[in-house]
Amino acid sequence: MHSVRECADLLAGVRSARQVDRLAAALGFDAPLALDREGAAAIGLRGCASAARVAGGPGLLRLCVVTLADDDSPSAGMARCANRLMQHAPHFLWLVIAVQARTRSLVLGVPPSSSAARVTALLMDTARILESDAETVAAMAAAVGSSDQMTHHRWAELLGRDQLTRRFYRELEGAVHRLAASRTGRAP
Repeated sequence: MHSVRECADLLAGVRSARQVDRLAAALGFDAPLALDREGAAAIGLRGCASAARVAGGPGLLRLCVVTLADDDSPSAGMARCANRLMQHAPHFLWLVIAVQARTRSLVLGVPPSSSAARVTALLMDTARILESDAETVAAMAAAVGSSDQMTHHRWAELLGRDQLTRRFYRELEGAVHRLAASRTGRAP
């Protein structure tokens, strides 16, 4: 069991894809190994990331750690890689960790289990880890269990929950700004 503080430290320590190993271990994966060009092409990652590493986990769980180009959007880059993994290796239960050094972005994502679903993801700034980010990762580490499918399903739920929470607060913030902008005069 990993505490929220331990998970915050793990996340803050990730500055490059090479520094993901401790996070991978906390989530039940072996140390990620580098893919060569042919390996990256075989699972659909050629042109998707500047470098990729993969790791095995319990059962069919697999981890793909990708390094994104500096000019790529972290969320879009991770989603593109996740979708390609599902197209080329759908028989595995993937977790994707994307790292972009320039923006200090770290994205954890679970590819959709069907073509109609979207990638669920958590985007973090490793220079400013939020308590909710660490709580989500701690819950993901605690979800690793005897069933690889249940673990993967729980990860998707946890990452999806975070997306809904962030979206709610962004919309709330927008509503407050619109309300403040529409007020004229002085309040008593």
